[in-house]
Amino acid sequence: MKHAWLLGLLGLTATTLAQGAEDALAKQLTQMRTAANGALDTWVYTVGDIDVTAWMDSQPVIIKVPILDENRQHVGDSDYFFKQGRLFAVTMPYGRYQFDEQGNLLEWLDETGQMSELPGSPAWAARQQWLQKRAAQLAAAFVPGEAVTGALDETRLSQLCLSRFQALSGASMATLAQHQTELPAKPRLTGQLAVGDKQYSLDCEVNGAQQVSRLTYRVKAVE
Repeated sequence: MKHAWLLGLLGLTATTLAQGAEDALAKQLTQMRTAANGALDTWVYTVGDIDVTAWMDSQPVIIKVPILDENRQHVGDSDYFFKQGRLFAVTMPYGRYQFDEQGNLLEWLDETGQMSELPGSPAWAARQQWLQKRAAQLAAAFVPGEAVTGALDETRLSQLCLSRFQALSGASMATLAQHQTELPAKPRLTGQLAVGDKQYSLDCEVNGAQQVSRLTYRVKAVE
């Protein structure tokens, strides 16, 4: 009986601490979102088969990943927060996570704001590993190209877009087919790509530093 009472007390204390930490973390993440929306550049890349948005400084600060159901309907988002290149927190419709500077998971709250898993448990270790791996994959996708100054012509625009497409898709070679290019304040290339026997539709934009700030693509259905 005494043992049960102690477990209950520990559970209550953990819940109270988690709720207090969650409140502080929620405020911090709201501040980060507000600052990012007001001051940072927004980049959009197709990562896997999902269009992912990143708010960029010299590296990603927030990366938003849409969550799709089996019918590819949008049902929520996962937001990955970074501080100086290190994963700081992740929010999802079914959980909230915070990490320390060494990449260790500090806090795991479920959708009700309760701490449902304890540090050191197998589930805790597995979730930490999965989130760190996914965050690293997303951050690597958004590594900016080297900033370049000078005139941007159609050839250079095509090279930038093809190079980024290959990096994101994993294609070893892609051939640009029918396409259109625009070279206004925000240079853009849209068109079709051939990768082996597959055809892709492509939408690519380049910023003033000649970095690809948008690259989305889709496999075209065979007619």
